[in-house]
Amino acid sequence: PLLFRGALQSLAWPALRWGGIEGLANLRQEHGHRRVTVRLSQRPGASEPKTAVLSGASPRSAEDDADGYGKSHASKSRTPWEGECLMIEDVALGDYCCWLEGEMLPDGHPLARLPRDRWWGYCAYQHFEELFAEVEDSNNSAADFSHLIGATRDTHGAPTLWLGSSGARTPCHQDAFGSNVVAQIAGEKTWLLFPPSAAALLGPQRLPFEEASTFTACDPLGAEGPPQGCGGL
Repeated sequence: PLLFRGALQSLAWPALRWGGIEGLANLRQEHGHRRVTVRLSQRPGASEPKTAVLSGASPRSAEDDADGYGKSHASKSRTPWEGECLMIEDVALGDYCCWLEGEMLPDGHPLARLPRDRWWGYCAYQHFEELFAEVEDSNNSAADFSHLIGATRDTHGAPTLWLGSSGARTPCHQDAFGSNVVAQIAGEKTWLLFPPSAAALLGPQRLPFEEASTFTACDPLGAEGPPQGCGGL
């Protein structure tokens, strides 16, 4: 891993408007109509909701999904797999920004019964070529990584938008393809990194299967922490 501090300050990325105090307000104004998918999980110790919904179009009862999720996973301190999270599809990006800021949403909205003090959430893999499909250059110029790393950008290197609440996390994994460059526009993100020598202790596995990732058999972010001797940083 290689960390650069202040690397974005010299850039003129339009996406930098989405950071800072007015960042979410700017994102809502510019792109609040766009639709995203959000994954959510209950915070440890949170009580189970009486009702919840799984998509913007079709609310479901507690008996169907959210209540079952709470009974199976909310009491556990381990990091949930992506497939275990509640997934809400077709959410307006502006509404999701309202939820992130703790603003009230209309009754019946899929996020209205999932308050931030009991739930964390994130939208991920928001590929610019899909999120901004009708925009010239798929809005890639808003975050042109060629300005940052000095490499020619191609379609395989198009940016993706990740936007999460406090407490959002993913299971420990290793990306299987290429290299990643992360530009932290706003907020904070904590990384727990392990050296290659820790692989045997972490127990790499292909389950749950995801083409682009290899996961660990343990949960370094869970209650038990990383295996002894892993040397995480």
